[in-house]
Amino acid sequence: MDIMNKQAIRDLFKRLEKEYGLTEQERFMNYYYLRGKKKIFIINKPIEIEKKEREGIHIISEEPFGLRLTIEGSQMFGPFLTKKVIELNREQFLQYLRGKDLEIETPYKKEFVVLKYNNIFLGSGLAYPNKIINYLPKARRI
Repeated sequence: MDIMNKQAIRDLFKRLEKEYGLTEQERFMNYYYLRGKKKIFIINKPIEIEKKEREGIHIISEEPFGLRLTIEGSQMFGPFLTKKVIELNREQFLQYLRGKDLEIETPYKKEFVVLKYNNIFLGSGLAYPNKIINYLPKARRI
């Protein structure tokens, strides 16, 4: 993993703004970010990287269809997102927690969206016009 420089961090936030409408980006600039092969982690202090598999909190995965916010990433950035946030009702929320894909009409074609229920950000799903693919890790399902 490598510590991201300021320009790489700015580029990341430009992508988050473009894909999810992230606002108040300066709020997140005082942290350190680490980039692995496809994962981005956040830490609050600089570290010496010595063949460590993982440091910090995994917040973003870079996927072929765009940036996918993890549960922690959606909770961190969620209140500042203006696009691609889908509000679930109670039944959909429970289906999601059970690991089921959601039969929901969306305007998206193979794009990641952030799911929330009653102002609780739940992570991301892959949205198609007629459904959302569940990305909740098996260890976190009920």
